Amino acid sequence: MSFFKSLDKGLYNVISVICGVCVLAILIIINVQVVCRFVFNFSLGGLSDMPPYLMIYTVWLGAIMAARNDDHISIQLLDLFVKNKKVILLVDAILYFITAVSLLIFCKVAFDYTAHAFAYGSTDQGTGIPLGCFYMILPFASCLMGIYYFVNTGKKIKAMKEA
Repeated sequence: MSFFKSLDKGLYNVISVICGVCVLAILIIINVQVVCRFVFNFSLGGLSDMPPYLMIYTVWLGAIMAARNDDHISIQLLDLFVKNKKVILLVDAILYFITAVSLLIFCKVAFDYTAHAFAYGSTDQGTGIPLGCFYMILPFASCLMGIYYFVNTGKKIKAMKEA
């Protein structure tokens, strides 16, 4: 179990660093573009295509971190009507399980989509980078989020038994 905890911690740290690097790259690219366009009167071409892709990577990687920490935004309306803690935890566990299964199904679909993009040879017109490289975040992130939601399901079930 110690191996998985250290793997989880290491992966979390790597994802945090990648998110930070992506945000920093977005900041630098946009500032360089502004300076080049308004001071030197020229554009850097395909570089303008990178910030949206970097933002997509940042959002998907951030979603992994939120799933790991159970930090997604949620509205707890059930707490207003149901006072039994076990029932609330049971509903949460069921919803987490459904979310995990949905994410793993999406992972399969995203993997097929990414493989098709590589097989078809689609490239970004501005950068020339294969679109499959940009799509790879989809199966990776959805798979990790699905795993974390299964873990969170187990945590809810454990809390339900202890309540």
